[in-house]
Amino acid sequence: MNTFISNKPNPQHIQALVHCKQSELGHKLLEVIREASTRTKDALVSAEDQARIYRLQGMVRVLEELIEAVEISPDVLERLRK
Repeated sequence: MNTFISNKPNPQHIQALVHCKQSELGHKLLEVIREASTRTKDALVSAEDQARIYRLQGMVRVLEELIEAVEISPDVLERLRK
């Protein structure tokens, strides 16, 4: 299960994710999110405090799930329209 796409997704939310995938501004936003994910993973490699490791792992998971949601959103929208 994805944090951003539930079992009964809201079509407007999915359309917004599709827009992120298809628009120039959305591409730039995805680039920012991917860079944030990379930086967070880099910080995770050097983290020593267990609490910080858990926080960074959670941040990476959310960022990666958002990227995944954007990537699969056209397929989800197509299924919703059927």
